[in-house]
Amino acid sequence: MKKFSFPLERVLNYKEQVENNLKSEHAQIMKNIVDREHEKEALEEQFCVVAEKREQDTKSCRASSFLLYDMYFQGILTQVEKKEHELDGLRRKEERKRQEVVHARMETASIEKLKEKKHQEYDREAQKVQERQVEEFVSNQSSVSHTGWAL
Repeated sequence: MKKFSFPLERVLNYKEQVENNLKSEHAQIMKNIVDREHEKEALEEQFCVVAEKREQDTKSCRASSFLLYDMYFQGILTQVEKKEHELDGLRRKEERKRQEVVHARMETASIEKLKEKKHQEYDREAQKVQERQVEEFVSNQSSVSHTGWAL
């Protein structure tokens, strides 16, 4: 009996490649989210440090210094809002990509299941062929021994 071959092997390979690419893209998006969160946290930390410095300087500061602090605070807050906006966009993008990965995984899994089923059918058929060959061999051996012909 010839070796098992799955006719949709190329399709399965393609689907696996697509799934792996989507997983890589999803991982990159997740990395971008983590990076933006760290950047946002750093800005918030910077805001707190400057706020403490401003609090310490309140006794000796002039009005112009307070204005500079306020402008600096506004700049940091604007950057934090920008990071939040970027994070929202990345999270939406991540959700879409995650759905694509799930869909691709389902497609790949269905083809893998079909391949497994076909392979089991092949194995059963191969076993039947082997059993028939053994029966024929035994049958031939017994007919040879009944006729008196020896090999």
